[in-house]
Amino acid sequence: MLAWESLELAAPAAVERRGHLCSSRAAAMRVAIPGLRADAAAELLLSVITLTAGWWTLRHLAAVVLDQAVSDDGRRAVVVAQATALAEAANASAHHQGTEDAVPQRPHSPGHLPWDG
Repeated sequence: MLAWESLELAAPAAVERRGHLCSSRAAAMRVAIPGLRADAAAELLLSVITLTAGWWTLRHLAAVVLDQAVSDDGRRAVVVAQATALAEAANASAHHQGTEDAVPQRPHSPGHLPWDG
Protein backbone atom coordinates (compact mmCIF):
# COMPACT_ATOMS: atom_id res chain seq x y z
CA MET A 1 0.00 0.00 0.00
CA LEU A 2 2.82 2.41 0.85
CA ALA A 3 4.46 1.82 -2.53
CA TRP A 4 1.17 2.30 -4.37
CA GLU A 5 0.43 5.52 -2.47
CA SER A 6 3.83 6.92 -3.38
CA LEU A 7 3.31 6.10 -7.04
CA GLU A 8 -0.34 7.12 -7.39
CA LEU A 9 -1.12 9.89 -4.91
CA ALA A 10 0.04 13.49 -5.13
CA ALA A 11 0.55 13.68 -1.35
CA PRO A 12 0.90 11.22 1.53
CA ALA A 13 -2.30 9.68 2.87
CA ALA A 14 -3.35 10.20 6.49
CA VAL A 15 -0.44 12.55 7.16
CA GLU A 16 -1.56 13.64 10.62
CA ARG A 17 -2.25 10.13 11.93
CA ARG A 18 0.85 8.62 10.35
CA GLY A 19 2.97 11.60 11.35
CA HIS A 20 2.05 11.13 15.01
CA LEU A 21 2.70 7.39 14.76
CA CYS A 22 6.11 8.01 13.16
CA SER A 23 6.95 10.64 15.77
CA SER A 24 6.18 8.19 18.57
CA ARG A 25 8.32 5.49 16.91
CA ALA A 26 11.20 7.95 16.45
CA ALA A 27 10.83 9.01 20.10
CA ALA A 28 11.05 5.33 21.13
CA MET A 29 14.26 5.06 19.12
CA ARG A 30 15.65 8.05 21.00
CA VAL A 31 14.88 6.28 24.28
CA ALA A 32 16.62 3.13 23.03
CA ILE A 33 19.59 5.13 21.68
CA PRO A 34 20.37 7.85 24.24
CA GLY A 35 21.77 11.01 22.68
CA LEU A 36 20.22 10.36 19.28
CA ARG A 37 19.00 13.63 17.78
CA ALA A 38 15.36 13.91 16.70
CA ASP A 39 16.31 14.34 13.04
CA ALA A 40 18.64 11.33 13.15
CA ALA A 41 15.91 9.21 14.76
CA ALA A 42 13.47 10.16 12.00
CA GLU A 43 16.09 9.30 9.35
CA LEU A 44 16.78 5.95 11.03
CA LEU A 45 13.05 5.20 11.15
CA LEU A 46 12.68 6.03 7.46
CA SER A 47 15.61 3.74 6.61
CA VAL A 48 14.15 0.84 8.61
CA ILE A 49 10.71 1.33 7.03
CA THR A 50 12.32 1.48 3.58
CA LEU A 51 14.30 -1.73 4.16
CA THR A 52 11.23 -3.54 5.44
CA ALA A 53 8.76 -2.26 2.84
CA GLY A 54 11.23 -2.80 0.02
CA TRP A 55 11.63 -6.44 0.96
CA TRP A 56 7.97 -7.26 0.48
CA THR A 57 7.05 -4.79 -2.27
CA LEU A 58 10.03 -5.68 -4.47
CA ARG A 59 10.00 -9.40 -3.68
CA HIS A 60 10.93 -10.48 -7.23
CA LEU A 61 13.97 -8.23 -7.24
CA ALA A 62 15.75 -10.72 -4.96
CA ALA A 63 15.83 -13.24 -7.83
CA VAL A 64 17.65 -10.66 -9.96
CA VAL A 65 20.07 -9.31 -7.35
CA LEU A 66 20.93 -12.36 -5.25
CA ASP A 67 22.85 -15.40 -6.49
CA GLN A 68 20.64 -17.80 -4.55
CA ALA A 69 17.07 -17.94 -3.29
CA VAL A 70 16.44 -16.69 0.22
CA SER A 71 13.63 -17.70 2.55
CA ASP A 72 11.43 -15.19 4.33
CA ASP A 73 13.17 -16.09 7.60
CA GLY A 74 16.58 -15.64 5.97
CA ARG A 75 15.67 -12.27 4.48
CA ARG A 76 14.09 -11.16 7.77
CA ALA A 77 17.35 -12.00 9.58
CA VAL A 78 19.33 -9.93 7.05
CA VAL A 79 16.97 -6.96 7.39
CA VAL A 80 17.14 -7.14 11.20
CA ALA A 81 20.95 -7.28 11.06
CA GLN A 82 21.06 -4.30 8.70
CA ALA A 83 18.61 -2.30 10.83
CA THR A 84 20.69 -3.12 13.90
CA ALA A 85 23.84 -1.92 12.13
CA LEU A 86 22.08 1.32 11.16
CA ALA A 87 20.99 1.83 14.78
CA GLU A 88 24.51 1.15 16.05
CA ALA A 89 25.91 3.65 13.54
CA ALA A 90 23.32 6.22 14.62
CA ASN A 91 24.26 5.55 18.25
CA ALA A 92 27.96 6.05 17.51
CA SER A 93 27.17 9.23 15.61
CA ALA A 94 24.99 10.49 18.49
CA HIS A 95 27.81 10.03 20.98
CA HIS A 96 30.36 11.55 18.61
CA GLN A 97 28.31 14.66 17.79
CA GLY A 98 27.23 15.49 21.31
CA THR A 99 23.80 16.42 22.54
CA GLU A 100 20.68 17.50 20.71
CA ASP A 101 21.09 21.02 22.07
CA ALA A 102 23.92 21.62 19.62
CA VAL A 103 21.71 21.00 16.60
CA PRO A 104 18.74 23.24 15.75
CA GLN A 105 15.57 21.20 15.32
CA ARG A 106 12.79 21.71 12.81
CA PRO A 107 9.31 21.93 14.33
CA HIS A 108 7.03 18.96 13.78
CA SER A 109 3.49 19.75 12.77
CA PRO A 110 0.81 17.56 11.16
CA GLY A 111 1.70 18.83 7.68
CA HIS A 112 5.47 18.76 8.20
CA LEU A 113 7.08 15.37 8.72
CA PRO A 114 10.59 15.36 10.19
CA TRP A 115 12.12 14.10 6.94
CA ASP A 116 10.32 16.57 4.64
CA GLY A 117 12.65 19.07 2.99
